[in-house]
Amino acid sequence: MPKTINTTVIIPSLNQAPQMLEKSLDLLLTQNCYIHIIDNTLDNECKKYCSSPRLKVTHFNQRFNVNESWNLGLKQATTDYYLLLNDDCLIWDRVISKGEKIIQDPTIGLVTFRSLDNLHPDLYSRLFKGQNHPPNLQDLGAEHKLKFERIGWFIFGRRSEWQNIPAPIKLFFGDDFIYQMARKNGQRTVIDLAHYIWHQHNTTIKLTLDKEKFTEIFEREKSAFAAIIEQYQLPGISSHKT
Repeated sequence: MPKTINTTVIIPSLNQAPQMLEKSLDLLLTQNCYIHIIDNTLDNECKKYCSSPRLKVTHFNQRFNVNESWNLGLKQATTDYYLLLNDDCLIWDRVISKGEKIIQDPTIGLVTFRSLDNLHPDLYSRLFKGQNHPPNLQDLGAEHKLKFERIGWFIFGRRSEWQNIPAPIKLFFGDDFIYQMARKNGQRTVIDLAHYIWHQHNTTIKLTLDKEKFTEIFEREKSAFAAIIEQYQLPGISSHKT
């Protein structure tokens, strides 16, 4: 009898890191999950990845930013859990079962993992394949960061607790909103120090935005997020993006 699928992986993509995306899809298809790519390319480039009934690609006649794509993916998901994953990340072959196991603790609202980018991705795959270490969890504090990277490239959570990211923040601060909502609900966000995700940092942003445009959008959404903090009575704004 087929095992129940409890997690949907949502991957917004401009297909700027196709080798990473292809490798992660291959690994995800060996695991018990659905995969939903929100294709933000102009000509539906990601349709070529449709190789399984568990993998869906949705392409629209307009380009959505990452926070809008997350909202769209969660609206269509039907599973108990979700994983928001960057398309320039590479995961190992038991990451879904690991996330589902950790989040059984009701005090935990969000799960993430350490990231690295100083190791060749093929070597990463060989080193981490089949590993299933006991979790080594550390809470992310009020500053959302401590000495770790932000959580936006990998967020594992419960679909029933999702609240749409407000429209004024489209590219930045969506992960901050999710994190601060969990804090408001009295839940912990934990990072599992026992495992790593390989992350080719900010590939899409670097290839699609020049420095001036990046700064303009960031400052506009930073102001919008400050207002959202007040509107939703969230605990406080993260200071990690500078």
